[in-house]
Amino acid sequence: MNLATARSVKRAKEVGLRKVVGSSRLALISQFFCEAIAYAFIAMIFSTILFYFFLPAFNQFTGKQIGSPLMNPSFWTSITVLTLITGMIAGSYPALYLSGLQLVRVLKDVLRFTFASILFRKGLTVFQFVLSIFLIIATLVMYRQIQYTQNVHLGFNRENILYIQMEGELSNPDKYLRFKQEASHLPGIVMIDRSSEVPHAMDFVIADPINWEGKE
Repeated sequence: MNLATARSVKRAKEVGLRKVVGSSRLALISQFFCEAIAYAFIAMIFSTILFYFFLPAFNQFTGKQIGSPLMNPSFWTSITVLTLITGMIAGSYPALYLSGLQLVRVLKDVLRFTFASILFRKGLTVFQFVLSIFLIIATLVMYRQIQYTQNVHLGFNRENILYIQMEGELSNPDKYLRFKQEASHLPGIVMIDRSSEVPHAMDFVIADPINWEGKE
């Protein structure tokens, strides 16, 4: 929308010539909407290609396994609808504004912008820059968060920790102390302690979680 309104002076002559040869305003509106939708679909195709090639590198960088939705029909349905909506919104203002230009003013190069249209264009430009700055800051913050979670020292070696559920008689404080004393004499055990949560758990719950044999 910003690009279309910035080029409105040059496109105004095109609109004037089309009106001279008999184009109606509805035809001009359809043309601008089709152009905006075409640009949106081209951008969608390029972004999908970039997503396909960069997803493996992103998974390797984050240590995650995010699956590709490219084989899912619902993904293509939703992204097609989103692209159409984006194209319609992007082409709405240029289509309605440029198609409504007066033929006499266009041919005489007397094209004046109203205060409201100038204010709207400036507002779009400011909004675009604010959104770009916000996305850049958000990207840097997420990058630093990922770096932190990958490199922070947790205070223990999680590969050498064995934990068992405190059930039955182990819930008795006296029985637990007796178990701790006996187990501390076993070879290979450095320390024994108890906790309300698993040390490397990703989430903490207030109520008792549901557990089953083989749960990760």
